[in-house]
Amino acid sequence: MDKKFRNIFVTEATQHDLSALKQYAEKIILLSTGYEEAYDLGTIIYDELINRKFDPCQDVILPIGKVTTALMVGIVLGRRFDGKIEIAIYQNNEYVFI
Repeated sequence: MDKKFRNIFVTEATQHDLSALKQYAEKIILLSTGYEEAYDLGTIIYDELINRKFDPCQDVILPIGKVTTALMVGIVLGRRFDGKIEIAIYQNNEYVFI
């Protein structure tokens, strides 16, 4: 079965069960642990996205965890890429991509 995405970048490690995402992507990548200092968060997220070669044509973001983390991911991606970046949300017991 072909996967819809190459990677799903999850903004923060949480207690969420992410196993349902395996049907949609080759890899699930956690961008942060949730324990980073706020002033380090932007650099950590930038490094993870760049080192793992985030590609808006092949990858998707799943924002979970702290609002600050999701905001930092949005800022980093907004500065780095023009155009559409796909977001995953959990709605009605399934993942939806917008």
